[in-house]
Amino acid sequence: DQQVKFFWTIVGDSISIAARGEKKSGYLAIGFGSEMTNSYAYVGWFDRNGTGHVNTYWIDGESASAVHPTTENMTYVRCKSEEGIITLEFTRPLKPSCSHRDRPECKNMIDPTTPLKVIWAMGAKWTDGQLTERNMHSVTSQRPVRVMLTRGSAEADQDLRPVLGVHGFMMFLAWGILLPGGILSARYLKHIKGDGWFKIH
Repeated sequence: DQQVKFFWTIVGDSISIAARGEKKSGYLAIGFGSEMTNSYAYVGWFDRNGTGHVNTYWIDGESASAVHPTTENMTYVRCKSEEGIITLEFTRPLKPSCSHRDRPECKNMIDPTTPLKVIWAMGAKWTDGQLTERNMHSVTSQRPVRVMLTRGSAEADQDLRPVLGVHGFMMFLAWGILLPGGILSARYLKHIKGDGWFKIH
């Protein structure tokens, strides 16, 4: 993405992740999923004392009340800011080790053999207390990026709905109008003088 850079390294059963914003912001968030709703998010931000933090969340809606803090087993956590440009870093297990399987973070597994959909958001202010609408993002990714972890490559996730819509219309035109029209012209227009019926067919 042109506004956020994403880096990763897999060592054994752990993955080290870093993300860097390319513009000034109050916080930087990256998420795993097709959109922020129903995604696992990692937020890098700074408190009033200038101390950097990386918090983890499960998001199941579009409002501030739908952002739920989680407790993930992260190590080598760091968040730094250079002239307002935020970089967050952390290492986490590919597969969380949880004693309580009903916790949302227990389902936050990363399979290196399948593409990881990554999204991002930036905003003016974050807090580890009660979130409000003021903490909502002001800039987000337009679409997720599919990251191939083992191949070391990434590509924008394509939305195939417009393509499928055009394909469906063309199939309807071909099979629903042109083909029956050709059959009917050959059947009922042969009495017309000349080869007009054949051209229509």
